[in-house]
Amino acid sequence: QFVEKGNRILIVPVRPVVSPSVPHQTLRGNIVDLDSKIPLIGVNVILRTNGVQFGAITDTYGNFRFDNVQVGRHDLS
Repeated sequence: QFVEKGNRILIVPVRPVVSPSVPHQTLRGNIVDLDSKIPLIGVNVILRTNGVQFGAITDTYGNFRFDNVQVGRHDLS
């Protein structure tokens, strides 16, 4: 769960899909308004890992997805 002060958003990550033979995963989640729980469309989600940034934009249901991400710790904003 991630709450950014001022913008009043809530990011609820979905459990990553991990293949046991390959050290990569799919990272996905859903962004909704904290108060109304309505999905937020067109939100820019940034994934930072090992000094590299990747971007995704939420769809009409507030969903975002990053494929083929190395297993480990990452920063989302």
